[in-house]
Amino acid sequence: MDMWPSNSPADKERGRSFDQKGNRNPAQPRHALKICAALVENPMNLGALCRTAEVFRLESLVLPDLAIAQTWEFRKLAASAHHWQPLEACSPAVVSQWIQSQQQLGYVVLALTTHPQACCLTEFTFPKKTALVLGRELTGIPDELIAMCGQGGAKATVDPGPAAGLGTVVKEQPVGTMAEDRPLGVLAIPQFGQVESLNVHTAAAIAIYEYVKQHAQPKIFD
Repeated sequence: MDMWPSNSPADKERGRSFDQKGNRNPAQPRHALKICAALVENPMNLGALCRTAEVFRLESLVLPDLAIAQTWEFRKLAASAHHWQPLEACSPAVVSQWIQSQQQLGYVVLALTTHPQACCLTEFTFPKKTALVLGRELTGIPDELIAMCGQGGAKATVDPGPAAGLGTVVKEQPVGTMAEDRPLGVLAIPQFGQVESLNVHTAAAIAIYEYVKQHAQPKIFD
């Protein structure tokens, strides 16, 4: 799992020029949302994800290999976003280790996928520190990775009513759980047509926007 290496001198110069124009505030904190696209294979989907992640100023985009960001297919869709968006690399073979490492850092890891017991995206309250795992085109997210998502994110829910007594902890419930019979860590986008799935970048963009609606600082929209 590697971080994005230093940019070339030309890339750094483009970054300085961009900041000097005042179009972006380089000191603006990033949203604490990480997008794990380590399973995504199409460089064009990854490039589009990079562009979306940069537009919403996300903390990190995880690629299966940093070399993908050097390809024409990736850069065509990234539209220069790779100059500013922090990138990491994680081999598809070790995504389980990446999930565990993020949980140890305090992130709630969520899987974005169709699932019979998934939480509806539009009804979900995102934890501030969230890592969103995306699936491979056509085959999605393996069941063993879905099972790992959400672990380690439990918090106490408090019933302030008189029966339990003010401040009495009545149960432990994972962050973001919508109902007791729904597994934590699986989110699905409501769909109404005959096609059963969305393009991975389109699905991620919808989920990212839902997160940003909940956690964006007001000045971002000034």
